[in-house]
Amino acid sequence: MFGVDLADQKRMQYSTCRKAKKWYKYLFWFCFDLAVVNSLICMQESPNHQIKTKKGKSIKKTQLQFRMALAQQMIGGYRGSRKRKIPSVVDNCGSAHWPIQFPKPSRCKGCTKAGRRHEVSIGCRECNITLCIKHDCFYKYHKEMLE
Repeated sequence: MFGVDLADQKRMQYSTCRKAKKWYKYLFWFCFDLAVVNSLICMQESPNHQIKTKKGKSIKKTQLQFRMALAQQMIGGYRGSRKRKIPSVVDNCGSAHWPIQFPKPSRCKGCTKAGRRHEVSIGCRECNITLCIKHDCFYKYHKEMLE
């Protein structure tokens, strides 16, 4: 009973269980917690995973340290994709998107997409991006946005 009670105590210390109306969801989180605790116990018993202090004394890794390292390994190098800001839709009279003069020139977004380098200081006030009128980027961008 000692091992089972100790495992249950460790499992409840940092539980990931959530209330669920479906029994299989609760079972999944229970099994997940059980697997994490079992791997923690195996790691603590393994002589290859002991942490050494400067004086040579071995210390067992805490459950919090183990769970943080496990989460970091599970996430890995994943980076969530940034969602683009959806431009506001033009109202009925089209007054929302008008070209304005920006104080500082920068690259035209339409020309950059087309592979040209063209710096302008004109752009859309509502979208807050620079678009040139010379290559009709302003019209193409907003036409593409509304489709």
